[in-house]
Amino acid sequence: FSEEEDARIMRALRLYAEEIGEDLEVMKDSMKTEQGSKRGAFARIAKLADIPRRRTWAIVQRLRRILWGSHKWTESELQILLDEACTKLHPSWKEISSVLGVHPTTCRDKFRDLCKGTRKVGAFSATEDLILRMA
Repeated sequence: FSEEEDARIMRALRLYAEEIGEDLEVMKDSMKTEQGSKRGAFARIAKLADIPRRRTWAIVQRLRRILWGSHKWTESELQILLDEACTKLHPSWKEISSVLGVHPTTCRDKFRDLCKGTRKVGAFSATEDLILRMA
């Protein structure tokens, strides 16, 4: 998303808050959680933002990231993230985010970034293929 698109999203949030007669700060807090958002609010905000070639869900995710702000990871947070994410086959990013106080998508993305360097991409080698067949 560009700075102009971010500005459009925030302007749309402001317009939506005025439309329903709610304070902007209260609206920002409620938009951080899925439970806090009103039915149809995100679709209306996306329509008010009027950003071509962007789906509503992409605008929703971007709005949440703008509202949560960027996060500087500490060593202890990274260790907690790795410990929590690696203990389960399918980690719950919502649970992990509640432990860390960071948005679930931010936790997921950071974990994927941390794992990116250890993944091999491409076809299996002959040795790897043999190991998989024997398993």
